[in-house]
Amino acid sequence: MNVTSLHATEWTYLTIWPEGPMPNVSSLNPQAGQPPTPNAVVTPLSATGSFLLYNFGGSVDVIVDVNGYFAHHDHDDRYDTSAEVDAKIAANPGPQGPPGVDGQDGTPGADGGSCSVADNGNNTGTLTCDDGTSVIVRTMSIPKVVFLDGAGDGTGNLLVPYGVAVDGSGNVYVVGGAHTSHDGVFKVTPGGAITEIIDHTGDGTNLLRDPQSVAVDGSGNVYVAGRASDNAFKVTSGGVITEIIDATGDGGGNTLNGPRGVAVDGSGNVYVAGSFSDNVFKVTPGGVITEIIDSTGDGTGNTLDNPAGVAVDGSGNVYVTGAVSDNVFKVTPGGVITEIIDATGDGTGNTLDEPLGLAVDGAANVYVTGGVSDNVFKVTPGGVITEIIDSTGNGTGNPRNTLNGPRGVAVDGSGNVYVAGRSSSNVFKVTP
Repeated sequence: MNVTSLHATEWTYLTIWPEGPMPNVSSLNPQAGQPPTPNAVVTPLSATGSFLLYNFGGSVDVIVDVNGYFAHHDHDDRYDTSAEVDAKIAANPGPQGPPGVDGQDGTPGADGGSCSVADNGNNTGTLTCDDGTSVIVRTMSIPKVVFLDGAGDGTGNLLVPYGVAVDGSGNVYVVGGAHTSHDGVFKVTPGGAITEIIDHTGDGTNLLRDPQSVAVDGSGNVYVAGRASDNAFKVTSGGVITEIIDATGDGGGNTLNGPRGVAVDGSGNVYVAGSFSDNVFKVTPGGVITEIIDSTGDGTGNTLDNPAGVAVDGSGNVYVTGAVSDNVFKVTPGGVITEIIDATGDGTGNTLDEPLGLAVDGAANVYVTGGVSDNVFKVTPGGVITEIIDSTGNGTGNPRNTLNGPRGVAVDGSGNVYVAGRSSSNVFKVTP
């Protein structure tokens, strides 16, 4: 099978192989504006007449010639292009010849079979032919979708995106923090409209600096914490911006320093984790502020150091990770504090190191990422701890499919868990 690439929109690499795990090598390296190299790759088909293709970036057309040879002459000075041939014929018509004799109908040809292309997702496609003796050519464009990039909304730039949240209408909120004038939160509608809903000026009086997390409630109110400005803001669906907590914390001596994580429950209570003040505050819709956990942790020697992630379940239980103390605490609405996982992980040798991301599902199962231990643990309400993914990623052995530096984690209504590998630049789905 001969393969030719053309019309690349940017530099990329293609890997083409018959079947099985993807080889750790590129087959083609096309660039934008580069003329095609005919039949640059020759690869066998699988036993079922299929092949797999991976495209790293941009969009590129792929011509597959199962039983033939593609020749491209538009970029070869030894040949005229089809337009040049037509022009020469039009300018120098020859004498009209006598009418030809009609020939007999030929014998009907055999059915050449058919060929179909299936998109497997993740920039891979499978082409399957039921007759390998026919010359079958197909062109397949594989795009890479980007709905928000460094240009932001075109007037305010997005730098160092950290957190993301989605509301019930499918609007996506992305927070970018770099301790610069580009700090803010962007809203992306399902139709692709992009709006910066808050920037580094905060509410116009109190600045927003270095935001790293964002949350949204059922009414479409957005909450964002400024790690360098030591505060958190509420942005209503109508665009009203209010500072709901500042460095003074609860005003009773419990200060807020370096807020990193933010979460909101079904009643509109907001929870803000101070990574440098080693505590978590609850802010009610009426503005009452309460410190619900501090550096002493559960008070029995299990301390909280550098809280990073915070989440809340349907019963109002709050969960917070200690990135330096290597643990996760549960705080009930009644104030009971329990350490639900520590550095020993599942207790069988799979340790937890630098927990950052945190999520909780409808059944109150908690999921926590180990940013240095390169894994994710599930903790059931009954205290059963299971490592659901480790540094081997999907276990194929391909270096591109390993998990390194996991940070963000989320879970859907069916119990599927999604984890982002910050250092491995990938995202995994773990089914129940």
